[in-house]
Amino acid sequence: MNNDSPWNSEQIPQESNLLRQIPAFKRDTETARPHKFPGPDHFALREDLEEDSLSFNWETYASIEKSYTLIALTIGSNGKHIDYTGYVFYRYPVEFIIGLPKFEKLIHDPKFYGNPSKVGQPNNKSHALLYCGNFDVSTRALLSLYCQEETGSLLAFKVKTIRDDIEDLKTRAPDIPYHKDWVF
Repeated sequence: MNNDSPWNSEQIPQESNLLRQIPAFKRDTETARPHKFPGPDHFALREDLEEDSLSFNWETYASIEKSYTLIALTIGSNGKHIDYTGYVFYRYPVEFIIGLPKFEKLIHDPKFYGNPSKVGQPNNKSHALLYCGNFDVSTRALLSLYCQEETGSLLAFKVKTIRDDIEDLKTRAPDIPYHKDWVF
């Protein structure tokens, strides 16, 4: 990451919201046990990446559309752009997040990789990190239950409506705001 970031880490106000992307895997309903979505495992830290926190987008800087676009502009470990249509987003009030029993801290952690950043690695001014120790099953269950019980936490968005815009952005990258300074 580039140390010449134009963005400082900011205090995230309690009245704010965070967006969390969840992969929307399709299950074979004939063989899979029915279970709630998202489940606690959707909030597990990835040991292979040595994660110690969960990533969110701070809604002040990234709408649902920008959040999907960030995914679409990112190149995964397979060398291809990530399929943004395979995700759904949930909105969490910061007030709920800081009320988690094992809450440690919430940090605004903007990701700046350069101006321009390389294709496939967009900058993300909205990036935030949640720390709750090891994210044991009780913490993950609370994050899961919130999604299941809170009307409006699942953000409805027709990803097909931005397909043409995303393809246009991919052809113009890195000469786009996501790869530069986030001035839209």
